[in-house]
Amino acid sequence: MAPASPRAARKKAGLITVDEKALRARLLALPPQRLISYLAAHGWDAAGDGGGGRWAEFIRRGPGRYEGAVLRVPLSKSLADYGMRVTEVLQAVAVVESRDVEAVLEDLESLRS
Repeated sequence: MAPASPRAARKKAGLITVDEKALRARLLALPPQRLISYLAAHGWDAAGDGGGGRWAEFIRRGPGRYEGAVLRVPLSKSLADYGMRVTEVLQAVAVVESRDVEAVLEDLESLRS
């Protein structure tokens, strides 16, 4: 019997909950302003921008375990690593909110930016 592929192993372990291609398309469709609006409404304060205006930084308000955590939100969908950076933001928010990434993504998709 051939060893399982890395993707199959992740899926079996419960690390893949949705189709990866569909998820990537959904992440790439999120406008930066929607991410910013969500963070501002869910306990994150704008802390300036960086990278020559390529991202905005947000700091988690406290008190709490994640007080002071910093997120960098990409400000343009044209950035080559936009999807990867949005994924990182959603993963961090999911951890802070004790939710899964899919639930956070659904909330973001339901917002009007």
